Amino acid sequence: MLNHLLAILLRNYGTSIIKPISLNKDEISNFLAIGIDTGKSGGICMISGSNMVTMKCPASIHEMADIIRNVSEMDRSMQIMACVEKNHSWTGQGVKSTWTFGYNSGAWEAILCSFNIPYMLVPPIKWMRHFSVPKMDKAARKKYLKHEAIKLYPYHKKQITLATADAILIAKYAKDIHIK
Repeated sequence: MLNHLLAILLRNYGTSIIKPISLNKDEISNFLAIGIDTGKSGGICMISGSNMVTMKCPASIHEMADIIRNVSEMDRSMQIMACVEKNHSWTGQGVKSTWTFGYNSGAWEAILCSFNIPYMLVPPIKWMRHFSVPKMDKAARKKYLKHEAIKLYPYHKKQITLATADAILIAKYAKDIHIK
């Protein structure tokens, strides 16, 4: 299932977007958690069992839709939950970055809905609290989140970057709250 998705994504987008990993078919569970960091330099992560696929956020809505279309074509007996980071504007944020967050968030929501993929919006404070992230400036927090993602998934260290760390932790959050 996830290995089929990885093959499709590699064929369509190449290794410049996706960090390929070795998948173990025996460890694929029946639950796929998708984490989406909607920022311009954000990323996407899909976790099933101990397997993970990560990529930087696609540049176009068509690429976003292709990724979710491929997920929707997987075995429907697999339970899927997407978790999209819910952002908002803040004082001092530029108009362009505010627009990018809103545009990307809306695009991801529309695409997930159009392919009937269940999703939830989660504010950064909520998923970060789940991982006990201390308050710190943005640069230090990004490094901290990358380190936390590496601690959780040491075998995937090569694919954990500053661009994908948030998405990985968002996917892990989705997995944690849906698998009891």
